[in-house]
Amino acid sequence: MVEGVGQLKEGPIPYGYERVPVQVVPNKREQKAIAKMLKMHEQNYSLGQIARWLDTNGYPPRRTEKWTPQSVRKVIERELNRVD
Repeated sequence: MVEGVGQLKEGPIPYGYERVPVQVVPNKREQKAIAKMLKMHEQNYSLGQIARWLDTNGYPPRRTEKWTPQSVRKVIERELNRVD
């Protein structure tokens, strides 16, 4: 769970979550993508390899056409540093 989930008032909703209707809740499909990112990261896949896997396997990012290593890193870092 992301710190403050359910209480997010402004700004973009983090990848893996959605606003329904005024509350922020986990997005099941994006949560699957995050779990895969974390597993691949644990197995020492590069960020580029993870990005390519996500693109190839139908897990698009929200704001761009393709994943970048930087966007994968951002999601992984957020998940590893989250407060439950």
